[in-house]
Amino acid sequence: MSTPKNISLIGRRHMSGGNTYHTVVIVVDGEQVHKSERTYGYGDHYVTTAKEWLRDNGYAFDRDTPIVREVSDVRRRKDL
Repeated sequence: MSTPKNISLIGRRHMSGGNTYHTVVIVVDGEQVHKSERTYGYGDHYVTTAKEWLRDNGYAFDRDTPIVREVSDVRRRKDL
């Protein structure tokens, strides 16, 4: 398992038909390692999506690992 020094999450949310969807870009130690597919979930669910992907792909982190979060709401689905 790899232990990152810092993690950045860049989330985008979009509402469609009363539902909210998101994508998240995951940056580990300054390098983009993943961009998620369009996923159902509102609020901070993009963080859960990112943490699940990190754990599933061998990144070990705990509460002391700095995680920078940035999120924006977009008007168009294609902007996810």
